[in-house]
Amino acid sequence: MLHSLKGVVKNPKNRLISCLLFKSKPYYLLRFKRQKAEVTRPISSGEIVSSAAELENELCNVASDASEKFTEPPASDDVFATVEAELLSSDEVGPPLMEKLGTFVTNRFSKKLDEAVLKKKLSEQKRPSNCPSLSAPLTNPLIWQVLGAPYKRNDTRLTNAQINISKAATAVALAVEHLHDLKDQAPSLQKPLGSLLDAVSLLGHTHQHLTAFRKDAQRYALPRDFKDVCNVEASDSKFLYGDDIKKSLREAKEDKRLTYSLRLTNPPSDKKRSLF
Repeated sequence: MLHSLKGVVKNPKNRLISCLLFKSKPYYLLRFKRQKAEVTRPISSGEIVSSAAELENELCNVASDASEKFTEPPASDDVFATVEAELLSSDEVGPPLMEKLGTFVTNRFSKKLDEAVLKKKLSEQKRPSNCPSLSAPLTNPLIWQVLGAPYKRNDTRLTNAQINISKAATAVALAVEHLHDLKDQAPSLQKPLGSLLDAVSLLGHTHQHLTAFRKDAQRYALPRDFKDVCNVEASDSKFLYGDDIKKSLREAKEDKRLTYSLRLTNPPSDKKRSLF
């Protein structure tokens, strides 16, 4: 019977039955095993050496190509010098001053004056009677009472800075007047006069900037209904918010009430409305 079964499985269609009966591996498994053995055969030492030589040659070629394209970066000192030069070049400079004057200016802008010297210099610069704006505006007493201690300290410092700027502008203005009287005798004074007038303009701009900054700093200490008083311009007054502070506060409160009423009657809508 076994012999008859072997005859049956000779048919290629019955090879799987043969494998099951006689516990032999199928043909396709044997073929896969032979192919795997061919692929994973051990590599000889000669092939390893030749492959290593080829890899070394390839790496040398890549390194030579990269060296041609690569430029050596500058030394660290050169990098710092280049960056420093770029930063310094952003500040446009003119021709140098004479040595003594340059040293004097550098010292005055890098070191503070002694308190006694500062008071003396400030007292020497008397404000001209026809220049009321050459002074630091004081905070209105009614507003000063509302401010807390931190706001008062901050406002005092800013006021002192404005006083120093006003005194500096006064000194420059007096120098301009003196040189103007001499310009007929020395026509070359025309250019220095222009420079001094530019100094007055820059000092005045900084003075106004500090005034606006003081108001913005005090805005947070004021009640909500009176914050708009900080928007009032009072350039000709000795007070920060003008001479008639009560009127300014009433107007600020009225403006706040009207704005609130308009928002209630016409609430803002997120929908986009056509203009036509």
